[in-house]
Amino acid sequence: MVYVEESEKKDLEIRIPKKLLFLRIFFSLIQLGRLFRNLEYMYYMVLSWKWKGTDLETRVRLRAMEEKRDACILGLVDGFLESAMQLLLQLYLAFHHNLPATFLRVVTLSLSLAGTSWIHTAFYRHSRNIDITKHKMGIRISFVYWLCVLAELSPRFLLLASFGAYFMPCLHKMTFNNIVIDDNGERKGEKT
Repeated sequence: MVYVEESEKKDLEIRIPKKLLFLRIFFSLIQLGRLFRNLEYMYYMVLSWKWKGTDLETRVRLRAMEEKRDACILGLVDGFLESAMQLLLQLYLAFHHNLPATFLRVVTLSLSLAGTSWIHTAFYRHSRNIDITKHKMGIRISFVYWLCVLAELSPRFLLLASFGAYFMPCLHKMTFNNIVIDDNGERKGEKT
């Protein structure tokens, strides 16, 4: 892994062309930003292998690590703004409508939870691996960490979904009463 002092980072920065910046924004808007950043990471890694032993190797390798970090951050945001919300909605509907736990439903919910947990683990693993002061996480340690994240997130998702399923009708009624009936106890729209 390449380690560079903060004072040297200014000299090693690579300028980003406007076309590349436009492509990043465009692909991010059509939900392919992570793929684009991973392709950039692979491109810079191939360049660093090509320029091995030269001054450009450090610059290009740093740029590759930045792209990989950005891809992990985009994955984390995507995972918790999309995948986690879909999992919560599926659990809410299963609890609210008392749907039977069929094999397909259990597998689908389990895989969704496993994927959400893996997104968090991948981000943590990459963040830890680029820090020179910490030991790198291998596959076995990543698997153990993933199991810990899975054990941490599972009850939270289940509790949020069950709370929503069992208490949401009461919350809707309370909200409806506050909107329809004003402070004097009279219905809005009626004249006294």
